[in-house]
Amino acid sequence: MGQEQWLAGSWLLILSHRRWLLLHLILNKDLSLDKTGLRLAQGK
Repeated sequence: MGQEQWLAGSWLLILSHRRWLLLHLILNKDLSLDKTGLRLAQGK
């Protein structure tokens, strides 16, 4: 039971994180895919 709850929580985290990532990518595209995007890619 606990494991299932953890799975649901991790799924929510992944989905919200993915949404944030998409938003960030779109914003970066609007501004310019230079320093911020590169720094993020290198950091991960």
